[in-house]
Amino acid sequence: QLSAAEDMLRQAIQIEPNNSRLYFDLGLVLEKQGRADEAALSYQAATERQPGDAEAFLKLGDIRLAQNRVADAGKGLN
Repeated sequence: QLSAAEDMLRQAIQIEPNNSRLYFDLGLVLEKQGRADEAALSYQAATERQPGDAEAFLKLGDIRLAQNRVADAGKGLN
C-alpha cells in the first residue's frame, strides 16, 4: 500500500510540482517506509514551496534530531 501511495504521489507531483501538500504527504509515506533521508528531502521541498508550513518544518526537524543533526533541526524557523 505504501509503495502504491508513493507512486501516486510522485505522479501527482509531476502534474503539480508546486503543491507543497503533495511533498509533505510523500514525506510521510517515505518516513513510514523507514526512508528518513528521502523523507527529509520531501519535507524540505514542502517548506520551500510553503514557507509557513509549520507541520513540514516540525517533521523535518524531528528527522534531523533523530539523525543527531541538532544544529540543523531548527533551520528555517526564524
